[in-house]
Amino acid sequence: MREQQAGASPAAIACPFCGLGCDDLSPSRSTTELSVDSHGCLVAETGFVRALSAPRIKPRVDGQDASLEDALARTAQFLREASLPLFAGLCGDLADMRGALRLAECTGGAIDHRNGDALMTNLSVLEESGWIVTSLGEARNRADLLVLVGDGLLTRFPRLAERVMRQDERLHTESAVALVRVGSDPAASGAAGVNIPVPIDQIRDFIGVLRGRLANRPIDSARFPQAAKLAGLLDRAKYPVIAFAASAFGAEPHADLIVRALAALVRDLNGRSRAALLPLGGADGETSAHQVSSWHTGFSIRQSFHTGVPEYRPRSGATRQLLDSGGVDLLVWISTLNDAPPTSASVPTLILGHPAMKLEREPEVFIPLAVPGVHRAGAIHRGDGLAMLPLTAIADSTLPESAAVFARLLDLVAEEQRTC
Repeated sequence: MREQQAGASPAAIACPFCGLGCDDLSPSRSTTELSVDSHGCLVAETGFVRALSAPRIKPRVDGQDASLEDALARTAQFLREASLPLFAGLCGDLADMRGALRLAECTGGAIDHRNGDALMTNLSVLEESGWIVTSLGEARNRADLLVLVGDGLLTRFPRLAERVMRQDERLHTESAVALVRVGSDPAASGAAGVNIPVPIDQIRDFIGVLRGRLANRPIDSARFPQAAKLAGLLDRAKYPVIAFAASAFGAEPHADLIVRALAALVRDLNGRSRAALLPLGGADGETSAHQVSSWHTGFSIRQSFHTGVPEYRPRSGATRQLLDSGGVDLLVWISTLNDAPPTSASVPTLILGHPAMKLEREPEVFIPLAVPGVHRAGAIHRGDGLAMLPLTAIADSTLPESAAVFARLLDLVAEEQRTC
């Protein structure tokens, strides 16, 4: 871990690397090192270590070190000359998304998030059939049964069970919370709670059988025999919460049908008692991207400003689809929270992002930016969209901040176009 200047550390900080928005992490400084107590969360630990250990690098233009002003000038040139730039990735906080949205509007570009498929899956269900959802706080206070549907939820959200099932923080403590996992995740075998193995491509059918049992309809008892056990637990629970992450169904060609089935199951349960869905997300700032976009234009991500007004394209505005169709001629990848490389593209690529990003090929421009919640202050929305968390700068850094970078790019583009 690179050296940090010693100084006073805040008593507790929020973690920007997971949609749970845990705000009880403790940074500590020694003479030469800064560390963060992540309470055993590997996602938080990895995120902070990568940001704090990132090398001090300069902007690059065509693979060569450059000054920040030269890199910004080259970026502005690409933006002015592009017919339809695509601003993608968007793994950041509010400042990152606001800057990307303003640039897209100024240059007539399109926007999409790295996790756009999962976000659009959830929104399509909400818009077309509706759903009954709860918040992390309400789930913690009232749920007596937590059902995790899909693989890897406790890996991607390591403190989920702790946040929901912690007995001493619950409003209603008369009963402990039971835990059930439904999926094919081998990591779940042998863990606490009930494990019901179901391949991802059969989860929708499993839910159908489960709904049939709850409604006492004639069903094939030999198929998914463990559905009877879960049906009994759901029937006896006073407030079951069914948690899922749409991105866990991403390999399925019709992931939205799984989410629709879960929403229908919760509607059935509310006919006899009380139940709710708990959609999980926000690990790459997609909740903030959705919120900022909705405030500014009335639409979520996957918009195009090519005609001068925002056009919502939830089905035709996916990053991969736009790149493969030849609809865009420039990719601007913005990612300060995630150091994953950008989507491969045959068009010129500009990167404004994490200083530790490992690139598969050298982009035309790379501008390393300060990581929110580590190198600079900021704000981010929790995954359930009901709380905005302030992020604290805990490390001294010379990396440029995204707000200043985007403001300068807007000035440079406006000097020629006179439209921003």
